[in-house]
Amino acid sequence: MSFLPTLLISCLLQGGGEYCEMAGENLRFGGGGFYYPHLSSKISNQNAGGFITLHGRIAPPKGNIQLVGDIDFGFGRGNLTDKMMADFLPNDIKSNSANFSTQMRIKFGANTYKATSPIYLNAVYSLDSYLSDITSKSGYSRTLQQLGLEVEGRKALSRKIRLEYGVGYDVVVGGYYRFIADTSRQDSSVSSYSYSLRGYVGFSYRIAKRFHYYMRTNLRYESLAKSQSISVTQGSITKSWHYPKSDNFLAGLEFGFGF
Repeated sequence: MSFLPTLLISCLLQGGGEYCEMAGENLRFGGGGFYYPHLSSKISNQNAGGFITLHGRIAPPKGNIQLVGDIDFGFGRGNLTDKMMADFLPNDIKSNSANFSTQMRIKFGANTYKATSPIYLNAVYSLDSYLSDITSKSGYSRTLQQLGLEVEGRKALSRKIRLEYGVGYDVVVGGYYRFIADTSRQDSSVSSYSYSLRGYVGFSYRIAKRFHYYMRTNLRYESLAKSQSISVTQGSITKSWHYPKSDNFLAGLEFGFGF
């Protein structure tokens, strides 16, 4: 993600948003809110909160290829049902706690359509993390690495308004849970096939030559397999912990400004 600050510096040195627009580059700062429940036959964890995001894009003037980076920081609160307190999970998991999440994405794509209405086919790498208790004193953490493909497009509706959309599919290539109560910090790996489907649709409105604002709706579905069991000894008792298969849904509204 080091190209993001480099892109910011180059835009400022070369004349701000006008240079970025001419060179096919773009910087965006935004935020919004989300609803993110984790559901399964054994678990229900209702998450809601807000996030901030930084987006950077660089492309040649004709926009035939692009390199894009995004990083999101989310802050929310989870509400776990009573059935969460099961023998396959540590008993220190709280029913109501503040959580923290990050998502980093890098994608490289080629334009498959017209320069004025580009449709990019992107290869995407993402690294997601989720901490169920922001204090790290209890609960669990989850880390996922994913590889995927995305179709992303933009279409001018007028001189100032532009439609923006995208849809993608990702496969988990590495993932694990860690339980804070496990002092040995074992990885409870997500080894079976897991995937996510995601999409967004929105618009941008140019206020001035070097400035615009945007708004979009983000949707994501995750199908995560059961994690492998780990053995944890507490005193004279040995327990087996894992995180069950879950279906997670995310819906969010994002808005911000671009240069």
